[in-house]
Amino acid sequence: MNILAVASSIWFGGAQVSTLEFLDLLRYRVRLKVLTCENGDVKFLNALGAMGIDTYRVPCRKLLGYPMLAIEQAQGLVEWADVVWITDEVEYRLRRRSKRLGRCPWRRISAPTH
Repeated sequence: MNILAVASSIWFGGAQVSTLEFLDLLRYRVRLKVLTCENGDVKFLNALGAMGIDTYRVPCRKLLGYPMLAIEQAQGLVEWADVVWITDEVEYRLRRRSKRLGRCPWRRISAPTH
């Protein structure tokens, strides 16, 4: 299975820590790539590199204080993916725009609360 994880990673916080932990588990079971902002947080990007996860960066702009990734520049990645994982509520705003790029299912997966 091919999974594309979309993570703006403009700042580093609890959501990014949880995302990295989940990506670390997934990388042994699926083909995994991460799409992030070109000006993403260095700590987050370094952690992805240390895990050997392919990371692709696209320009981001802020809309109402939220980062909006230029998902159109990653059309090939969206087409490659069987599932596009929206890692955080911030990226959820991309769903409508990016569904036009490919037919893969989009999923928002929340971390376990217990």
